[in-house]
Amino acid sequence: MARTSDVKGYLDRIWELRCAELGEKPSKDGFIFCHKDGKPIHNFKKGYSALLDAAGVSLDHQGQKRSLYSLRHTYATFRLHEGVNQYALARNMGTSVQMLETFYGHTTNRRMATELTKNKGKQKKALLWES
Repeated sequence: MARTSDVKGYLDRIWELRCAELGEKPSKDGFIFCHKDGKPIHNFKKGYSALLDAAGVSLDHQGQKRSLYSLRHTYATFRLHEGVNQYALARNMGTSVQMLETFYGHTTNRRMATELTKNKGKQKKALLWES
């Protein structure tokens, strides 16, 4: 099951491309990301690097070359920004809440600041009505 309708749409397009490539529907047990002959792709590094180069984002904000592993960090950061519970995310990623706090504390700190100050305007209005 796809996480979002956008992901489902993307996977559907890959399926359609694969059907067109073969001239028939591939086996449901086949690989989604594969070579034309249906064999699995064992290494995405070259393609990933070429994609990043073409998009002009091959280096991160610290000037380091991005790796495939950086997608894991992107996933974790986006989920935390969306307010996903840290315990659920840690379990989903096969890691600990402590690891999330260590590496993504800046993300949760921003979210906590927003959470703790979001009623500030309401309190100010309430005080004006009471005076």
